[in-house]
Amino acid sequence: MRSFDQEISGNRILNGELSSDARSSIISKSEAGGTQKELAAEFNYRRQTIADTIKRWQLYKTTEFLPQSGRPQLLNRREKRAAFQRVGLLHVSRTTVYRALKTKGLHKFRCKKRSKLTLGVAKLRLKFAKEHRKFNFRRCTIKFSDECSVERGSGRNTE
Repeated sequence: MRSFDQEISGNRILNGELSSDARSSIISKSEAGGTQKELAAEFNYRRQTIADTIKRWQLYKTTEFLPQSGRPQLLNRREKRAAFQRVGLLHVSRTTVYRALKTKGLHKFRCKKRSKLTLGVAKLRLKFAKEHRKFNFRRCTIKFSDECSVERGSGRNTE
């Protein structure tokens, strides 16, 4: 980890890749006999970054940016923000809202799929309910329902 007073490197690009100049200088010094540890200390990068750069050079023989997999985004962050500000209160589709919430980590809670209630199981449940009609739930610490069981009176799970 970088110390507080250490200078921040300006050789980084937005998605975390090194510039072509930084890569070429790392390659030239490694071919001149520098170890990965020495290069990491000199360039203020992690040793793994130096190792990845050298491996990339050995595989592709280039220091330029390689094509990324997947469909490229049409808008960058600044353009997206400007578009949302221009749109204001206009209609946005449901899928767009869901996708934006999903990227922020807000997902809809979904219960596990359960088997359908058959006639036989319904009769068994009714029989159980009639037998336990006079059961004192105040003395029991766990409540059961069709979906889940809830424990009463312990920490955060208090009713």
